[in-house]
Amino acid sequence: VLLHPRRGEKCLAELAPHLAGLLGLEACGSLDALAAAILVAPWDSLPDLVALEGLEHLYLRVPAGTDLVERVLTLMSETEPRIFWLGTMNTSAWQLVEKSEPTAVGQVDRMHLAPLGAEGLRDTILSRHRRSGLLLHFEEPTEGRRLLRRRLARARGHESRSRLLAGDYFERLERSSQGNLRLAM
Repeated sequence: VLLHPRRGEKCLAELAPHLAGLLGLEACGSLDALAAAILVAPWDSLPDLVALEGLEHLYLRVPAGTDLVERVLTLMSETEPRIFWLGTMNTSAWQLVEKSEPTAVGQVDRMHLAPLGAEGLRDTILSRHRRSGLLLHFEEPTEGRRLLRRRLARARGHESRSRLLAGDYFERLERSSQGNLRLAM
């Protein structure tokens, strides 16, 4: 589930019904009503895991947005026996929520994910790409990148050249994305 709230009150008014619809429940008018509906729903009617990506968008576009994040974290905590919730938020956003809503933050477990290195990005992106069934080809630079071009000139065989190009590509991707998979994709 990706959270991309619209604006202000509309986001607040639509969040509970939107989440209820995604969970296969009747529309709910509030997050409290959604929590109650989740707790009484038949066990086999709910997903085991719900991932909410980009929780920082909740407070970035809504007046008193950290209050909304607090309400979502409370929903996660209250319904945790029925649904395993996974929410993502960037570090700076989490720090703001920690300062403004310490009680809500105390209700959930936080796991800080370290940035991926070039090898981690490569493995993740290539495993996703393999599912596409398309051929992947890395282009040689036509200008600049003298060191890489020298290495390519010394490389023997297509396989060796491909490895060099792929390694260079993922090292540059790691530097530009700072190991953030969302940015790298």
